[in-house]
Amino acid sequence: MKGAIKESQPQALTDWLSKACPDWHPCYPFNDRNVKDSVIQALYKAQRGLCVYCGCKLNLSQQGKTFHIEHFKPQSTYPDLQVDYSNLYLSCGQEDTKGSRSQTCGTYKGNWFEEDKAIDPIYPECTNRFQYTLNGEIKALSSEDVAASTMITKLNLNYAELVRERKELFLELDSKEELVEEDFWNNKEKTAEKYAHIAYYHFNKTLP
Repeated sequence: MKGAIKESQPQALTDWLSKACPDWHPCYPFNDRNVKDSVIQALYKAQRGLCVYCGCKLNLSQQGKTFHIEHFKPQSTYPDLQVDYSNLYLSCGQEDTKGSRSQTCGTYKGNWFEEDKAIDPIYPECTNRFQYTLNGEIKALSSEDVAASTMITKLNLNYAELVRERKELFLELDSKEELVEEDFWNNKEKTAEKYAHIAYYHFNKTLP
């Protein structure tokens, strides 16, 4: 599980929320393009360009297809958090590469949330509760960590495609001894390569 390193919410969102009055209450989806774009860019930066759950590289070309704004605590049961920056993240697409409904991450999770079985996607704390096998599977670091096991199931993080890609990453790490953490980090753009959190886990390092 990837997670995010959040800073303060974007100023555009703060200004927009300050306009709340008896005749208007801020709600999702954002009806101000500048606010929406500011939130997306802030979350993209906080997540180092990766899906908050699986850690694949985010493609921001089409919201609702290649990525979506994810409400960690669903709007249906937590309406007061629908525009709360602390509850917002970016998840990989609601569609897969073939245009079918995505089988992982936020889309697969849907409206599920259980307080005692959900792990806040904050990096590196959330990542440190998981381990990865050489065959590409993700497991709870502790067999007694029910929440970690539940998140794997609810996000479908052992989906065949994810397992295959993680296995390929480990094969690359094992076959290229010269690889270092900087190979998975673009210092100029401050973004990471896909599954960089796993590579850094392998190097016993933390993403910048």
